[in-house]
Amino acid sequence: MGRSDLKPVTFGSPVFRRMEFAGMEITDLRFPAGLFLQPHVHERTVFAVTIDGGWDSVIMNRPRDCRPGLVLTEPAGERHANHFGNRGAHVLIVQADPERDEHIRPCQRLLSEINLLPHPEVASLARSIAAELADPDPFSALAVQSATLEMFLLAARAAAVP
Repeated sequence: MGRSDLKPVTFGSPVFRRMEFAGMEITDLRFPAGLFLQPHVHERTVFAVTIDGGWDSVIMNRPRDCRPGLVLTEPAGERHANHFGNRGAHVLIVQADPERDEHIRPCQRLLSEINLLPHPEVASLARSIAAELADPDPFSALAVQSATLEMFLLAARAAAVP
């Protein structure tokens, strides 16, 4: 993995909001319609929830169709390209710091593999997090933290079911 291939999750998104807590970066992003992002990698694992619109993450020459309500996990360093549909996409991404992963240690199987999971409950939590980031109040940090951990819990349980 070359340093020039390493991109932040905000790569290509002209509009985004971010919050950090306990080694987690939560980013609410909007990508424009028709955008194509050349192959690249992220330093941290990506846990992405599509809130609206649509996009493909092309990993190992196979597109993963990310529609609203789907959770995509991409392990750190996984080379991929992104194609955004004719409506663009609204995506919430969580990236955990591997050095501070005590809260999500039980989710390592989920985060160490490529997954594409339908999960309406996780999508609902992602919409709530996006709303907190858009209009924060004194309780927003607590709301975002608890909803983020619940998203990981629900997705990890769903991925564990054969």
